[in-house]
Amino acid sequence: NQHDVYPTFGRTTQIISEDYGVEYDIIKQLLSGLIGDGYIAQLTKDIRYRQQIRILEPNWTLIEKDGLWIKDSY
Repeated sequence: NQHDVYPTFGRTTQIISEDYGVEYDIIKQLLSGLIGDGYIAQLTKDIRYRQQIRILEPNWTLIEKDGLWIKDSY
């Protein structure tokens, strides 16, 4: 769908930085750390007209295993 929104490294860093008033470079470093620790993967996604982008995808299994997020019980 042409209206799908995919989280990318740059755009995610920009939005979080602006929304929370934190320096872009700090968010960039933290997000890089989450990727390095395996909590977030960067994957190549095919989009319209044979274009590709690199998107962020959380590793929910690891995030939950390490107690950083608890799945809702309902």
